[in-house]
Amino acid sequence: MIDGYHLSKYIKSATGAYPGHERKLKNYVYSGKKDWVEAYFDTIESNDHSQAELKRFASCRTYILGNWDSVQNRSRKGYVECSAEGHVSHVLSHRLSSRPIAWSKNGSETIAKLRVYTRNGGSIRGFLESSKKQVMEDKAKVIPDKKTLKRKNQGYAEFSTNITILDIGIRTNLYKLFKALRTA
Repeated sequence: MIDGYHLSKYIKSATGAYPGHERKLKNYVYSGKKDWVEAYFDTIESNDHSQAELKRFASCRTYILGNWDSVQNRSRKGYVECSAEGHVSHVLSHRLSSRPIAWSKNGSETIAKLRVYTRNGGSIRGFLESSKKQVMEDKAKVIPDKKTLKRKNQGYAEFSTNITILDIGIRTNLYKLFKALRTA
């Protein structure tokens, strides 16, 4: 299949030297009048043009006529057009390559997902709030058993008796931290 962007680009390039012919050529291409399109290219290639222009016209002719069946399939019932290439370019590469920095695979996937999410109308703030709520609900579901709690408390008891700074009694920030850990 051929996309409308590239087809329009080649039609515009083929009619650049002839203002006003773009709409005509586009109508004949879309309506399937291949003979007229071939006659158009024969006519402009027989006129006086520079080598660069002739090369451009030949390229346009090759593209349009070489993809003729695909162009005509665009008008068939059930044809669905996709603008994936443009979206990828616009949405993703804008952020991932506009400010060149090193991206990890995980980081680039996350940024890509967030950009697509916002382009689809999602709110990052709402997403983060719902994610936070989900994490809080998951944490509430985790209830350790009594054996695990007993082992944890024994570990803290051993920890608090082996700290010299607590025995000295000088109230430094480190002392306050360890004191808070011991009573936790």
